[in-house]
Amino acid sequence: NELVSKLHHWDDPDVEMFLASLLHDIVEDGDTSFQELVDMGFSRKTIELIYLCTHNKEIENKTERWTLMIAQLIEARNEEAWCIKLMDLSDNLTQCKGLTEENRKFMMEVKAPLMLRLTEHLNNGFYRPYRNHLEKTLEDIKK
Repeated sequence: NELVSKLHHWDDPDVEMFLASLLHDIVEDGDTSFQELVDMGFSRKTIELIYLCTHNKEIENKTERWTLMIAQLIEARNEEAWCIKLMDLSDNLTQCKGLTEENRKFMMEVKAPLMLRLTEHLNNGFYRPYRNHLEKTLEDIKK
């Protein structure tokens, strides 16, 4: 995502968040396991962030899968994982024209407002751009 690239550089102290933001769908959408990420040498923190941002593929119902992942994020209280999911949702919203009307409506009327409400605590300087980006993306799509 373009904003992730602007906000993070390889010499940033939060390189693990950067890596997790790039790789968060690798287990969910690919054939990569968490053990393979360990074997590849990714840090424990990077893998934990990826884990927190990954839907459980064994759950067939997509809404239930997403809801359980959000519950996992709430329980973990990990601000970096929340930022990754904010950017993921922003990115998904920019591509939502290809979704069914039902999925698009769910993203715009349920997921985005819920994510913004659940991340109100991320109003400090570093994390604020992630929320701002989602808010702007949502506004642009509604136009």
